[in-house]
Amino acid sequence: MYPAVAIANAFLETAQQKQEDISPMKLQKLVYFAHALSLAVYHRPLIDEPVYAWKFGPVIKSVYNEFRAYGYQPIHSLGTLIRKIGLARTSDEGPGFEVCIPKINPHDHNVRNLIDQIWELYGGLSAHTLSNLTHKPGSPWEITRNEHQNGEIPDYELSLELIETSMMKELGLMQEEIA
Repeated sequence: MYPAVAIANAFLETAQQKQEDISPMKLQKLVYFAHALSLAVYHRPLIDEPVYAWKFGPVIKSVYNEFRAYGYQPIHSLGTLIRKIGLARTSDEGPGFEVCIPKINPHDHNVRNLIDQIWELYGGLSAHTLSNLTHKPGSPWEITRNEHQNGEIPDYELSLELIETSMMKELGLMQEEIA
């Protein structure tokens, strides 16, 4: 599993390489779809934090918090995290901290492949279209909409099992369409 901001940074680097803009909402949805694909294909989470059901669909809080200052504008820098370094030598001394830019392991071909597949499938779509996809019938957000009151309960977690099952169904539909 990776910090969600590391997955977001992978999408930002892809967008930069392709000279395309990406807004916070679009980035949020791409990270969500990559996480869902990892659950469906590898049966394990891609990110190390929960996904919440908010008004405009699934939200990963660290990605939201890191990039929300951009509003609806394109993101122009990679996300950062603060990480603890070192141990306190005395009880009066706290641990040190550093700001880092989290990235995926360059040798993690499975994750790179997920990022590329999600970009190919969804990268050309608008943030609004991606948001609509996260609300469509059968999506985890839509299945649980009564429980989270259409996103009005911001700390309602979407279960990994529900996200996985939904994406597996989506993949089955995609395979039928190709056949």
